[in-house]
Amino acid sequence: MDCDRIGLLLDHVDACTSPSELIWDRIEAIRFSDEFVLSAARDLRLGCALESMLGLARDLGLCTLGADAMPGGASLSGRFEFDYMPAPVADSPTRARASAKTSATATLSR
Repeated sequence: MDCDRIGLLLDHVDACTSPSELIWDRIEAIRFSDEFVLSAARDLRLGCALESMLGLARDLGLCTLGADAMPGGASLSGRFEFDYMPAPVADSPTRARASAKTSATATLSR
């Protein structure tokens, strides 16, 4: 195994995660805990912590993954900018079939 070609994902990052854990050389991406993201949307201090961690990740060139959906249909879009978020759930079977067909076509064309 060539250790120089391996990157790691730091998973379940939350307010208890030390910023020094993000700067380790082998970390290439971080995935924030869904609970942390949802709490940060409702709490000013946690929101500031999340914004700081996202800024540090961007400065370090790390990919960020996080939640986008909140209970009750509210959205985090525009407040916290992650590189990747889960795809929204299709509202209807027709939309789901169209989405699956598009995904299959995109996979085949690669």
